[in-house]
Amino acid sequence: MPDFAVVRANGAPLYTLVNPVDDALMGITHVLRGEDLLSSTPRQIALYRALYAIGVAEYMPEFGHLPYVMGQGNKKLSKRDPESSLFLHRERGFIREGLLNYLSLLGWSLSADEDIFTVEQLVANFDIHDVLGNPARFDIKKAEAINGTHVRMLTPEDFRQRLVPYLRAAGFVGEILTPRQEEILAESAPLVQERITLLGEAPEMLAFLFKKDDAIDIADDARKGLPENLVEVLDAALVALEPSPTGQRKASRQRSSKRWWKILGSSRASRSARCARQSPAAASRRRCSNRWSSWARIPRSPACARSAASSGTP
Repeated sequence: MPDFAVVRANGAPLYTLVNPVDDALMGITHVLRGEDLLSSTPRQIALYRALYAIGVAEYMPEFGHLPYVMGQGNKKLSKRDPESSLFLHRERGFIREGLLNYLSLLGWSLSADEDIFTVEQLVANFDIHDVLGNPARFDIKKAEAINGTHVRMLTPEDFRQRLVPYLRAAGFVGEILTPRQEEILAESAPLVQERITLLGEAPEMLAFLFKKDDAIDIADDARKGLPENLVEVLDAALVALEPSPTGQRKASRQRSSKRWWKILGSSRASRSARCARQSPAAASRRRCSNRWSSWARIPRSPACARSAASSGTP
């Protein structure tokens, strides 16, 4: 092996030297690198031997080389590609358990028919010798699906706690949640936990519960589908969902139900009312965490919807 440069002309060390020095000082025992760096491994070993000889390194680490991870278009995934940015994945709402699960599947598996496993199972079963030699492809859709499974595996309390930073980033809550915000989150979190794959999806779905009524904006295309008697429909909904004494509850709901369907009238009105029964957030996005569960559990929702309808229904 010919001599190779380890410093620049001005004396600044090159990566070739800095890397083994840094590893030696940190006591690294195993170096796993991409197979594209295989050609530079002899130089790294030579430098480690020199560092060991002068007492900087206490031992020679073991080297291993892994196959490429391919990105879009079957090109090698670069550190400049969005898929390789840990910060971007965290910002979008990947959780630790989901991302680790998916990344470990790039060339390795727990078993032939088991894609979902915990971090503890990964630690107990992973063996570098079982990693396949063929390149793996980073599939963002599969990563999101696996992450969604792990999101649904979280306990309700853990899920709520992990949602708070995303609600805070969206400006819906402050550093400390108010008692009312805690109550809203406790009631609404289970509804979105069943439906999201990334934590970053939750703020938009819950926005109408945390925003002030006058801050809710309904898109023009959603307004076109609202019936002219929307306010009357929502008034009937408020009555139907209003808490009643136990003895009156059944009769009150029966009367409200009859009034509701009388108001709805034609099938066209019925179709429009399906949109009206959704929250304002759903009207703007054609999505809703859960129509009746949201209204029954969170009394503000129909009142909020009626306020928005009164202020801007065509």
